[in-house]
Amino acid sequence: MSTVEVRSSITTGAKASVVAALVLLVAATFILLDPIEQPTTSGPPFRCGTAMDPAQGAFAASFCSGVVRGQQLLAAAFVVSALAVALGGIWAFGIRGRAQPHLLLATGAPAQGSKDASGD
Repeated sequence: MSTVEVRSSITTGAKASVVAALVLLVAATFILLDPIEQPTTSGPPFRCGTAMDPAQGAFAASFCSGVVRGQQLLAAAFVVSALAVALGGIWAFGIRGRAQPHLLLATGAPAQGSKDASGD
């Protein structure tokens, strides 16, 4: 008497695409947390906060809105790209299924020399 256990594992190409997607997510996080400075015509650059926490106030909102919005859209593009790379890689390279037979004795115990369900 034997049973068949099907084990699925992610392929190497799909693993590589998931790692690439993680790198894109780290880049998106960096873009969201990186301080933004807007150059001025005279004097030091104006600090606009970050894309996640922009500077508050009427002047800051009008002076920094374009650059902050650009950083937010860039981070969103990185997140969408990460999802596309991860899902596209899994779709393109796939998940491999492998049948692993298990021989069982009449008592239901694994046969000598075969692995049991726990993998020991």
